[in-house]
Amino acid sequence: MTEQRTSVLMLFQSRHNMRYRMFIAVSLILLQQFTGQPNVLYYASTIFQQIGFSSDNSATRATLFLGATKVCATATALLFLDKGGRRKFLLLGAFGMMVAIGTLGIVLADVGVQKPVETLCSTSTANMTLVSINTGVNGTTQSPIAVVPEAVKYTSLIAILMFVVFYAIGFWASDMAGTE
Repeated sequence: MTEQRTSVLMLFQSRHNMRYRMFIAVSLILLQQFTGQPNVLYYASTIFQQIGFSSDNSATRATLFLGATKVCATATALLFLDKGGRRKFLLLGAFGMMVAIGTLGIVLADVGVQKPVETLCSTSTANMTLVSINTGVNGTTQSPIAVVPEAVKYTSLIAILMFVVFYAIGFWASDMAGTE
C-alpha cells in the first residue's frame, strides 16, 4: 500500500471533482439547518396551544403524536431509501416541507388577529375554539380573544405533521443512513 499525503486544502481543489462535492455537502447542511424543523419540535406544545389545543393536556398529546409520527416516518423512509434513491427522497422531502409550511402559513395568516369580545357575542362558536391571548403585563390574560375555527385547528395540525414527516423522509433518513 502506498501512502499519500493529504491536506484539508484538497477538499477545495477541482481535482477529482472535490470542490463541487464540497459545495453540495455544505449546501445540504445549510439547507437542513434553515428548515427550522428542530424549532417546530421544541415549540410544538406552544404552537399547538396557540392554534386551538387550549389545554396543556391536549397540546402535550398532540406533541407526543408528532414525535411518534416522526419516528414512524423515519423508520419507513429508512426501509425504502436505498431502493428509491437519496436524491429522490431529498427532493420529495424538500418539496413536501415547502407545501406543508406554506399551507400552515396560509391557514394561520388571520388567526393571530385579535377580535374584540363584542364580535364574539354575535358569532356562533359551535365549530370554533376560543383561545385567550396573553396581552397584559407579565403574561396576564386580558379580554381580547382569538377565535380559532376547528377547520383551522386540524388543518394546522395536519400541516405540522406533514412538515415533520417530509423532513424525516428528505433530510433525517438520509442522515441516519450515513454515507455509502
